[in-house]
Amino acid sequence: MLIAHLLVKDSWPFNISPEMRTLCDKELQNFSLNRNRRLCRITKDHGLVPYLPPTLRPAEFKRFHDGLGHLASSSILPLI
Repeated sequence: MLIAHLLVKDSWPFNISPEMRTLCDKELQNFSLNRNRRLCRITKDHGLVPYLPPTLRPAEFKRFHDGLGHLASSSILPLI
C-alpha cells in the first residue's frame, strides 16, 4: 500500500523507514495505476492486473476454486 500511496499522492508517507523505502523502490517498476486509478501489477508482457492484497487472497482463491475448481482446463482457459 506504500507504493499505492506514492503513485496516487506522488510522495512517500512521512513515516516510512529508509529500509522500507529501499524495498519499495525496488518493487515500484512492477506497479502502476489503471485508468480508474486502481493499483495494478504490471505483467511480464506489460499488461495490467488488479492488485489483490494478501489478506483478500484466500477468499478469492476459494471463490475461484468453488466456481471453477472441478472444470477441465480446456473449459477454463477461454475464461482467463
